[in-house]
Amino acid sequence: MRDHGVKVLRTWGFNAVNRTNELEGAIKSDLTYYQVWNQDGTYTLNEGPQGLQRLDYVVKAAKKYGIKLIIPFTNNWGGYGVRPISRHMY
Repeated sequence: MRDHGVKVLRTWGFNAVNRTNELEGAIKSDLTYYQVWNQDGTYTLNEGPQGLQRLDYVVKAAKKYGIKLIIPFTNNWGGYGVRPISRHMY
């Protein structure tokens, strides 16, 4: 990328899967996911090779090649647990 003039790169710093019906498929397909939503409403952080270890690699590679990163750690998609905007905010 550096050789083609890329100076800034955006990469996701989020992806969550549901333990009950998505985790098994994510593991089998080698999907990157950073947390697992549990049935009781809690989450488990994925620090393993399909999780934060991959993000660590991206950060280290970008640094090595002088590429700056933009890493959003959340978004507003319903599938990623968006929090509804309170009508009292406005």
